[in-house]
Amino acid sequence: MERLNKTPAEAAKAPTKPSPVKAMIAWLVETDREFRVAQSMVDKTRQRF
Repeated sequence: MERLNKTPAEAAKAPTKPSPVKAMIAWLVETDREFRVAQSMVDKTRQRF
């Protein structure tokens, strides 16, 4: 049987459910960063020619 009462130390170590909102924001930030890198590469290529 599983214990229902946890000490505060055990509760702090327990994994929390990831927030879908935070995950979406992180994905948007990463996607924006990748887009900006790709766009700067395109801009540099266009400046050469």
